[in-house]
Amino acid sequence: MEVFQFDKSMMDRLEEAQNVLSCNKVIPASRVVEEWSYNVELLIEPAGWQAIWKISRVICEELKIQYPTTVYGTVTNVLFKEMKAIFSIIAIQDDDIHLPEEHEVPLIDLWPTKVQENPAINIEATANCVDMVRFFFKNLWMPWDADNDEDIDWATKCLESRMRFCYDLKADMSPALASYIRALIVEAQYIQRRREYLELDISDDEDMNENKAEITDLMSLHVRLATIKHEIKMWENPKLRKVFEPIRFPPRQPGSISVVVERTAVLPKHIRDLQRAHEIIGDEKTTELSSSLQECLMNCGTAGHIYLAGGLHSIKFLENLNNSIVGLVPCDNSIDLRLNENLADTKQPVIAAKEFENILLTLTGDVKINNVILDCRKVRTGILIRDGSVRFENCTFIGDKSSATSTAIVMFETANVSCDNCVIKDFATGIAMRESGTTTSGSSSLILTNSIITNSTTGIDCNEGSCIRFKGSKIINSTHYGVIASCGKIATDKLLLSDILEAKQHNIPINGECQFTNCTPNNIVVFNRNDMCLLKNAASKTEVIGDFNVIDYSSEMEDCNQTNGIDTSAEQDCSVIVVDD
Repeated sequence: MEVFQFDKSMMDRLEEAQNVLSCNKVIPASRVVEEWSYNVELLIEPAGWQAIWKISRVICEELKIQYPTTVYGTVTNVLFKEMKAIFSIIAIQDDDIHLPEEHEVPLIDLWPTKVQENPAINIEATANCVDMVRFFFKNLWMPWDADNDEDIDWATKCLESRMRFCYDLKADMSPALASYIRALIVEAQYIQRRREYLELDISDDEDMNENKAEITDLMSLHVRLATIKHEIKMWENPKLRKVFEPIRFPPRQPGSISVVVERTAVLPKHIRDLQRAHEIIGDEKTTELSSSLQECLMNCGTAGHIYLAGGLHSIKFLENLNNSIVGLVPCDNSIDLRLNENLADTKQPVIAAKEFENILLTLTGDVKINNVILDCRKVRTGILIRDGSVRFENCTFIGDKSSATSTAIVMFETANVSCDNCVIKDFATGIAMRESGTTTSGSSSLILTNSIITNSTTGIDCNEGSCIRFKGSKIINSTHYGVIASCGKIATDKLLLSDILEAKQHNIPINGECQFTNCTPNNIVVFNRNDMCLLKNAASKTEVIGDFNVIDYSSEMEDCNQTNGIDTSAEQDCSVIVVDD
């Protein structure tokens, strides 16, 4: 199902926003949303148009469904003042997900389709207005703007500077700073939506004693949002940015230096770690010592090797990483014993986020990670792999059991990943193979050797063109299929397979040996995204909807692609710089 997408220059975007907010009178921040609602009322069809609803991560978490999930349906009413729509579901991307028929959906989460049931609908004007609203509130409007009580003209003070800041993110900043700022903005938008849901829950419940946990969460969200606000305001100022950028994000120089990262410990442990490092590195390579993985990641050369001593290493690193990381404590336990390994008792190196983040590490290029535990309980995505060949050996990924949207590894179509003797446990999705949303074509490959994915909602979710090879691996206790695959060549909308041998018979690119245990409702499911027969409303009749795979999932990154599938020229549309919350 094809949706409208618009290619506009920066000046086009600026002019659109100025037309909405220039009314020959002062428009304070508190009235900006109201002015946009007037514009929506003028341009958007009030009802009867079809769209794709890309369900945001916050709502997926509330509904306890897999992220990302897309839904096709009809807008039955537009709530102009709230800039929301009443959305009636026709079809869901995965028919094993069951949702109420009607939802109140933010307009910015809707993507109008080119094919409409009613040809009299002015869908192009509607789609263009939704696009204007989405660009403004995703890229220019900050979550704290609505709390501003100053009686100043917001458009005069902020609009042009925010637009320039938006385009500077992809043109005039270092990749490290741009990634950091994008991550802060996405986090702020997520906090804002989460805050709205918590405030609604608390207001609906009269017994405040039962909401102590929610109130505590709400207070922490307010504090975090205030922190992000002050930092973003500093980076918005070009003069301050010029001063602080080289201090905060010094350029990483190419080099192959080796760094041994030690933790505070008794002297015999340091000696053992250095002896182990000497065995691996040898006598010839230049080597440095560091007491902080965070510091090492910021300063180590882009092709360097990092050797980690045992213990907890907390990081906040949002730049692309192409350093290999090796744990100095060998993984002696068998893979079955590691399933129940207690982090408090482990002697291995543990890499964890300092605070709640979107992504633990983003990898690019040829990278090896060995003998490391990746604690992903504070992040939504553990490892994001943009491109290159990445090899994990003797690694354990630990997720948040309570999250309905967490993913251990997200890999794009230009990435090749191998996991050897690895454990992935307690994630909503173990490994997700996605399209990046860029024009780059490729076919990702995944090799799992003697590895286990356990206690997940979905073990592996792969897009069409991806290839999976198992070598003596297991997928255990998946509550929503062991493997979900896409293939436009199958004759039906959905194909249920019990094992890899059946997949081979249908020419599905999944091969090798994998043991499936307690995977419900089936071990493998293959969807035909190009010709999906979907249940339509309560009438229980099927209708061919067409290509349902219409929205790229580059937002799976959450820190956002540096260009996210758009041209990097200064005048090119950057409407998807920040694409999700």
